[in-house]
Parts: sequence; C-alpha cells; structure tokens
Amino acid sequence: LLTEQRPKLSAQQHCTLREYKSKAEHYLCSCLNLHPHNSSNVYRTPGGLLFVRQWNNLQYVASAAFLLATYSDHLTSHHLYLHCPSDPPSHPLPSLRSADPRRTTSLV
Repeated sequence: LLTEQRPKLSAQQHCTLREYKSKAEHYLCSCLNLHPHNSSNVYRTPGGLLFVRQWNNLQYVASAAFLLATYSDHLTSHHLYLHCPSDPPSHPLPSLRSADPRRTTSLV
C-alpha cells in the first residue's frame, strides 16, 4: 500500500502504514537474527526453528513464514532491502539456515 497507493493516502493513513511497516521489519530482523535484542523477541528450538508458544505453535510459525516470504517478494520486486540494526548479510540464505547440530538445513 505504501508504494502503490501513496498519492491516495491521507497523512494519518500514511503514518499508520509506516508504523506497521516498522513493526513488521523489526519482527523480520528478529526472525533472521539480525536484531540486537533478538534473544528477548524470537525464541528458537535447539535445532534453530522458530518457537513462539508451547501450544498451537504452528499457527504463529506459519504466520511468520508467510510474512517472511511475502515481504521478501515485495522487497525483491521493488529492488529494496530489509534494513536491520546490525549489518545485513551478504547473501540471505545463510541467515535462514538453522543451527541444527546435525548440520542440516530447514526452510519453511
């Protein structure tokens, strides 16, 4: 909406959407371990998978995976980058690989 509907949005709507974008980017940076306060935001299993809640974890992890995939498509199609507080990775795939002790890679 920010990129496609910009001329049609009021100042209030534009401000609200910027806040949503900021919060989404903060969460995405945490999911990718690119946020300095990541330890208090996104928990992981010993194998490196996202863990949100003991019960019904799948709905939260599926939502996070959807947000990651959708926002990645948006950034790619508009030639934009995710701006995180720490240095961005040179290639996104290593950031998405799990820290699985068996040295396997898990992507959702």
